[in-house]
Amino acid sequence: MNTGPDIVAGGYVVMGLVSLAVAVFLVFLVRGRPHRVTPACPRCRYCLTGTTSTTCPECGHDLTTSGVYLNGRRRWPRLIRAVIVIVIAILSFLPYRYVTQSSWRYWAMDTFGGPQSWTGGATGIVKLDPQQCQAVEVTIIYPDPEHADLRSATSNGDIYYWNPPEPVRLMMAQADGSRREYVIEPNSNDPQRWTIQRVQPMFGPSDQALSTDPVIAERLEDFYRVISERIDRDGTTPPGDDPGPRVAAAMAEMMIRVMLAETSAYPTYPFNDSDMSAVIHSDVNFTAKKGATIPHVQGNWFMLASWFLFWLIVLLIVIAPGSPTDPWEPEPADPGANSKT
Repeated sequence: MNTGPDIVAGGYVVMGLVSLAVAVFLVFLVRGRPHRVTPACPRCRYCLTGTTSTTCPECGHDLTTSGVYLNGRRRWPRLIRAVIVIVIAILSFLPYRYVTQSSWRYWAMDTFGGPQSWTGGATGIVKLDPQQCQAVEVTIIYPDPEHADLRSATSNGDIYYWNPPEPVRLMMAQADGSRREYVIEPNSNDPQRWTIQRVQPMFGPSDQALSTDPVIAERLEDFYRVISERIDRDGTTPPGDDPGPRVAAAMAEMMIRVMLAETSAYPTYPFNDSDMSAVIHSDVNFTAKKGATIPHVQGNWFMLASWFLFWLIVLLIVIAPGSPTDPWEPEPADPGANSKT
């Protein structure tokens, strides 16, 4: 039985009820309770009805300087109210951080973050029929591990951070055991323009007579045709007879369009129907995750600032002056009482 979601939901309910109780209590601190009697001494709240002196008969307070309470509400002393608000604010910090930290972090990323970056990568592998193709396996990797912008070592291994578009590596294992590899690089000023050239294999012996012979695809729409023709050039069969270059070009185009977010992360394989008979098995493994770079201002600062400003406003409201005092004019003595004496 999975109780995790229930526990989380229960925690939010408890926090909601506690927040409601705190809000009611804060309203009480602000409003206080009505004075039981008026007029009253502002120091001891003694009822001054019938008092003919300018001093409180209970505590001796000079009523001519302070005035008396004729209306309003009675509240706790200002220092006590301030201490209560500060204690509640400190106790509320951890729950507030737990509930809002993620939201503030994402807001900071969206507002103050740099260009979006990716972590991880993707690998596509296609196994081909050796009876129809010179290559028995085509592998596409993006980004090209040798061209990643930044690599960060962690306890779980190396993580690559990169900003699309990035170079893509195409590797073709031939039936005779040799390898042909190509790097497909974007133009720094135009992400629609790509250069395709042959490179030395990442693994295995180098080919000293290798000619890179780069070609350029001016648009993504030309990519499939340009790269398939470029790979065909290195083959031994007449151009167009081997479906391997077309399968490789289709895989490379799919990877680049995913990188540029022009298609979904798990697209259908874009092979021509005429080339499907040469495909024995195909698999794409996506581990790339898109996110924002670390923002210039951390979300924690906004979380802390919002918490501080909220409670500062509450504190100012709670410690605001309470009931106003009115000038005290002692009640005149009863003339009848003097005549009786």
